[in-house]
Amino acid sequence: MKKSKAKKLLEQRREENLEFQQWFKDNWVAAGGLITKTVAARILNVTQARITYLIKSGRFNVRKYGVMEFLDLPPIMTLQHHQNYRYLKSKLDEETEAMPETQRESFRATMLKIYDRLDSQIEPQKKG
Repeated sequence: MKKSKAKKLLEQRREENLEFQQWFKDNWVAAGGLITKTVAARILNVTQARITYLIKSGRFNVRKYGVMEFLDLPPIMTLQHHQNYRYLKSKLDEETEAMPETQRESFRATMLKIYDRLDSQIEPQKKG
């Protein structure tokens, strides 16, 4: 029995999808996660042009499948972590400005330790 043209196209599409799924799974495991440039830009609160610049400068690795591009997730999350840490430190500086210096330094050190402790508890969940 001869297969219709539509059925052949559906089978071909299914094979292509299965091939992509396998590629994605393999690269997900190898990279520790994959995301698009759009999602990376949103996570980092920057433009897609900035993400492209960071890719060209070698900051982020790109994995291509056909015309689709994916970025390794861990470097994105590391940069986001550093952004959050800098933001926290700047807010601590603002909020503790009126405190006496010895009290301010002790308070900042305690708050940063708390942040590090919370972050270390979240980190294993990101990897899992």
